[in-house]
Amino acid sequence: MVISDETVNRIMGPEPIPQLDIEMSEIQNELQKKMAEEINCIMCGNFPYQPLECKNCNKLFCKQCQLQLKNSSQQETPGYDNCCPSCQARGDFLQNINKVLQNCVDFCEYPH
Repeated sequence: MVISDETVNRIMGPEPIPQLDIEMSEIQNELQKKMAEEINCIMCGNFPYQPLECKNCNKLFCKQCQLQLKNSSQQETPGYDNCCPSCQARGDFLQNINKVLQNCVDFCEYPH
């Protein structure tokens, strides 16, 4: 199926798609800075090894802090659910991180 220019203009509008006036190296540098700011454990602040995230607020937890959180809540009050220190979500609040983020974490842990 071929779409006429007139149909494309009607769907997309007459305005051209803006071009970004930025170099790819600048995007990569900014992306690396943003990743360093965002990808850290909410408890210890370190880069998260085998991270999980809170289902409610999406904050990350490294493997060590996940275990620490679980153990401390059981020692303080047996049978009491642990909670997210950021949003106070309780119970089974941790989940696997999304695939894109997991790929970024894997790359940082095991650079190619």
